Amino acid sequence: MNQIISMIMRILMRKAINSGINAGIGAASGMARRGKQKGGDAAPDNLSEGDRKQQQSLQIQAKQTKKQARMGRRISKF
Repeated sequence: MNQIISMIMRILMRKAINSGINAGIGAASGMARRGKQKGGDAAPDNLSEGDRKQQQSLQIQAKQTKKQARMGRRISKF
C-alpha cells in the first residue's frame, strides 16, 4: 500500500514540476499562454524586424532549454 501511495505521489510531483518548468520557460521567453490569435501563433504586425528576430531566438532558446531539462531529468533517473 505504501508503494502505491509513493508511486502516485512521484507521478503527481513529476507532472507538477514539469508544468512549472514549462510555465517558467514560457514566461521567460515571452511565450506565456494567452488567448488564441487569428492565424495561429502569428506575430503581431507592429513588431520591427529586430524585435521579430529577437522573439524567434528566444523561442529557439526556450525549446533548447526545455529539451535539456527533459534530458537532465531522464539522466537523473539512472
